[in-house]
Order: sequence, then structure tokens, then C-alpha cells
Amino acid sequence: MSLSMNSTQKMLLGAGSVVALGVVVYMARGPDGPPTVPPAPSATTAPPATATPTAAPTVAPPPTAKAAEVPRGDAAVVTTGEPVDLATALAQTKTLVAAQEALAAGDARRALKEMEAYEKFPSPRVQQEEATFLKIQILPRVGRRTDSLALALSTRDDPAMAPYQSRILAYTVDAGLTPPPPP
Repeated sequence: MSLSMNSTQKMLLGAGSVVALGVVVYMARGPDGPPTVPPAPSATTAPPATATPTAAPTVAPPPTAKAAEVPRGDAAVVTTGEPVDLATALAQTKTLVAAQEALAAGDARRALKEMEAYEKFPSPRVQQEEATFLKIQILPRVGRRTDSLALALSTRDDPAMAPYQSRILAYTVDAGLTPPPPP
């Protein structure tokens, strides 16, 4: 059985992939962006002129910092919030992408298995909110409409899920889980 994706699903799949990539890049760089190069010390001039004429004094170019000299944190651990191992974060992201791809291919059972694998990762999990929204989309396609609606409703009071509420409402209406809001 082959299911075609509507434009909303294609957009959500693309947006989820972009979010996944953005999180991995953000985690690799850190919250403050790339490390900054310390300011170069001011150039010194040549010693005072002596009685014998010499060539014009030269000013040495300021030293430049090499990448190895720039202090960096441990590349394998994010230093803001709770520590997250980057290898684990990447594995979590790959699992979510596999679930999105399976759902886009119409294989909801495989998507659910990928979600279950994602949920077995220890906390903190990266992209937990995106994973919750993805699970809301997967559950009705495996015959668990009530579980999907319950999960969607449980996100209403979660401040972390606030940015997803319009997407969740739009999905639950499109999927026939809830009636459309009054005009």
C-alpha cells in the first residue's frame, strides 16, 4: 500500500530535517557561536634611533592565533544545560530522521519502531518536542487514534511544546482527530 504525502506532510518532513541539522550544528558550536580569537597584542615599534643611521624601523605584523591555540571546550560534550554526549545526540537525531522517512514512505509500523528506539535513549533527549509531534502523527496510522489525541492534548500545558501547538492543532484537525476550531 502506498500513501502519498500532502504538501503539509512534505513541509513538516523538510522542517524536521532542517531542525535536526540545526540542533546538531548548534550543539557542535555551542550557544555562543564559534570560538572567538583573542585580540592580538599591540605592535611594538623599533627601539629608539641611535646615532648611526639605519634602515627605517619596521613593525612586526601582529601575531595571529592558530586554530590549535584557540581555547575550546570538550568537543564531545555540550556545555550548556544538562550535558549531552554528541554521539548520543547524533544517534537520536538519526533515529528521528529514520522515523520521519518511514512515515513519509507510508511505513507507519517502522516509524513507530524508530520512535520506540528513540524513547529508549536516556534523558536528556534532543528534539524531544519534535519527537512528540512526530509520534502524534504516527499513532493514528497504526490504529492508535485515541493515544494520538491523548498525547496531543497532554502537550497543551507544556511550555516547551508552545511553539508546536498550531502545528499539533492543524494536524489533529486534518487527521480527523478533533473538529476544526470555530471561526
